[in-house]
Amino acid sequence: MSVIKFPGAQITATMQTQHSGPGNGGSGMEARIASLEMHVQYIRRDLDEVRIDVRDVKHRQERDFRILFRALIVAVLGLAALMAKGFDWI
Repeated sequence: MSVIKFPGAQITATMQTQHSGPGNGGSGMEARIASLEMHVQYIRRDLDEVRIDVRDVKHRQERDFRILFRALIVAVLGLAALMAKGFDWI
């Protein structure tokens, strides 16, 4: 089996150093991966904080809805009693 060279394809010295094996330091690849890992850790931390905040907001909304619903019921019953008194139903 013989190797056929692609016409016009030349590998320069910089291309060889960029794509050579892991022994050459990876042209800063380890540092870039470490930076990405650090960013992912920050993103996860921020997402955990957002989850906690959303949970708190849901809890407060539920509590506020219950208070508002109770106030609405009291207002409707009060108006019904006022109407009943005004029309001499009671």
